[in-house]
Amino acid sequence: MLLHLQHLRRCWHVYVASLLLAILTTGVNASPEDISVREEVKNFLAPPEAAITVRGTVTDITNNEPLPGVNVLVKGTTVGTVTDVDGNYSINVPNDDDVLIFTSIGYTAEEVSVQGRSVIDLALAEDIQSLEEIVVVGYGTQEKVNLTGAVGVTDGEVLQNRPIANVGEGLQGVIPNLNVNIRNGDPSAPISFNVRGFTSINGGQPLILVDGVPMDLNRINPNDIESISVLKDASAAAVYGSRAAYGVVLVTTKKGKGDKINVSFGAELAMSKPIFFIDPVTDPYQFVLARNQANIRTNGAPAYDQDYIDGTQRYSENPTFENAWGVFNGSLRHYGYNNYVDRVITNYAPQQKYDASVSGASEKASYYVSFGYLSKDGYLKNKAKNENFKRYNTLIKGNFNVTDWLSLDSRALVTTEKSDKPHFYNWDVNINTSARQDPIDAVQFPDLPFYLEPGDRAEFEPYIGQYFGGTNFLPYLEQGGRETWTRNDIILTQGATLNPIKGLNIRGEFSANLTYRDVQDVQSKVNIIENQDLAGGLIIGNGFSGNDWIYNQSENDQYYVINTYADYTIDNDRHFLKTMVGFNQEWGLFEQIATRAYSLITPNITDINATVGNQEAYGEKEHTALRGAFYRLNYIFDDRYLIETNGRYDGTSRFPKDDRFGFFPSVSVGWRISNEGFMSGTSSWLDNLKLRASYGQLGNQLIFNGDNPVYYPYIATLGSGNAPYMMTSGARTPYVSAP
Repeated sequence: MLLHLQHLRRCWHVYVASLLLAILTTGVNASPEDISVREEVKNFLAPPEAAITVRGTVTDITNNEPLPGVNVLVKGTTVGTVTDVDGNYSINVPNDDDVLIFTSIGYTAEEVSVQGRSVIDLALAEDIQSLEEIVVVGYGTQEKVNLTGAVGVTDGEVLQNRPIANVGEGLQGVIPNLNVNIRNGDPSAPISFNVRGFTSINGGQPLILVDGVPMDLNRINPNDIESISVLKDASAAAVYGSRAAYGVVLVTTKKGKGDKINVSFGAELAMSKPIFFIDPVTDPYQFVLARNQANIRTNGAPAYDQDYIDGTQRYSENPTFENAWGVFNGSLRHYGYNNYVDRVITNYAPQQKYDASVSGASEKASYYVSFGYLSKDGYLKNKAKNENFKRYNTLIKGNFNVTDWLSLDSRALVTTEKSDKPHFYNWDVNINTSARQDPIDAVQFPDLPFYLEPGDRAEFEPYIGQYFGGTNFLPYLEQGGRETWTRNDIILTQGATLNPIKGLNIRGEFSANLTYRDVQDVQSKVNIIENQDLAGGLIIGNGFSGNDWIYNQSENDQYYVINTYADYTIDNDRHFLKTMVGFNQEWGLFEQIATRAYSLITPNITDINATVGNQEAYGEKEHTALRGAFYRLNYIFDDRYLIETNGRYDGTSRFPKDDRFGFFPSVSVGWRISNEGFMSGTSSWLDNLKLRASYGQLGNQLIFNGDNPVYYPYIATLGSGNAPYMMTSGARTPYVSAP
């Protein structure tokens, strides 16, 4: 529940420290020149005063289209921003003679001196060297310049040194046509991805593979990512068959390289500040007048009587505690400003991130080891009851050249996540209700000299400090239960690559993904004052916490992947031919057991054994399997004419036995016009011009029930449980529902 208000998020990035060490492997006694140390320390509490605000628009020099996601940085500082979807930016520059650096993946970096200007528009040119980059595609790589399918690419540098809690936040606006939907500021909440905006009536998300294994992208440490490729159309994604209908996101993690040991450490502190797009009414008198005017226009009657008008006016003119409270016709009334938002929501929420890695390579081996830690607090002002999320990442990779024709590689990726947040009682009592609480609502029973008559303070003394009900979140936060969970995600991969003859590569790998998750959700009772009738008697109730219970859940998921494929390349002066064939087998088992026990003996002991009410048990088990054979054929003539065909014969357990397999082919062609002889005169201003066309078919095996995948959509299922309102001999009546 880390702030379920999409408009309440703004991060102030502060880069606290960055330490990079490089030790040459030429000997044990490294010279001072062999060690490079860089430290940057910035005071996050006192950002530099802006001497000038520079605004502008960044466009593509070839088509004048706006460029989103362009990094704009003041040279020599950590002051920076990113262009929005329209290519616009605004940045506070400390000095009018500073230099702005504009960088974007696929474009040449530009440096522009401010020279006192307040508006700087810039057009970026495509980086021709990026065309020669090697791009990760399905079960292989290709040169970017020779792609005929729609593939978006970025490298891990766009995720570095940014105040992001997960990869999804860092990818917003980076890759064209990759849409990232962040529901709220909770890093444990799922972030959905969408390619080109098209899905079915049942929704759908792209297939996400991290080093060939399906995985939630937000569980990986952003600093461990080497590159990200997005396969956008059927011609590029056909090798993934029945899972690629909504695109494919391929993530490659870092590995050891270079001829020396590289040690790096980074520390980062970021502060998130909630943003309110509505200005709260802080004058109770103005609020009462405005609400009355609105109600009279709606139903002809005011919402507040004359006593409220007089009382709030009296407080507005003299805002004291004595003027904030009063009694009218035996009922307690609050005339003052309750400042509810300030009591619930903090001004800043800290986020800490630490990363360390060791990597290196030699002629026979390479390795990469990294450790990451993230801690992010929520936006609640009560530190003891605030939300918190922690993530621990470990990545270990090794590659060993056994012979000239055989290499082995291993990978271990371990992620541990822990979440601790207040129990969710109801939409009417959570952090969102801060926008619904009226400024004159009574929040907490006051301590007055007397209430109805002098000398009656002792009668009402037990109520002093207790919270009122309604949409008041504070009693549920301070007295209510907690929802906590821990998830351990382990991925182990062992692979082997053979190169028996020139041009032939044979690759095989086996991966196991083991996930364990333990959840405890406690709904303890909350005591609130449900009315303000002093004369008739105050009523103490439980609000939305009438039933108190403990819920424990354990999940055990196992998923296994086998990939084996081979590619053969022929490359001569004018002809390039590359073929690839492969086989993929995946299967998974998902188990879940849960129990709920009612009536806690005491909210201080959150254990199933510390309950005296009914107990319920639940269980769930699903399995899934995939099997497919795939191919790719690339032919290039004279670096001008390109053709590629892909296909996959795919089968899934989610369909009936007679309809489980399907064939998903694709073909794409390209013409590099800029390499034609008649275009030689344009080489001074035109780097690359390519026309391409493609056609393909993809399948969709995923069907969702809300956010939950359906594993057996062809089988009618019967629901079962205990009816909450039908009783038999004092116990709930079991039932079986219709399919």
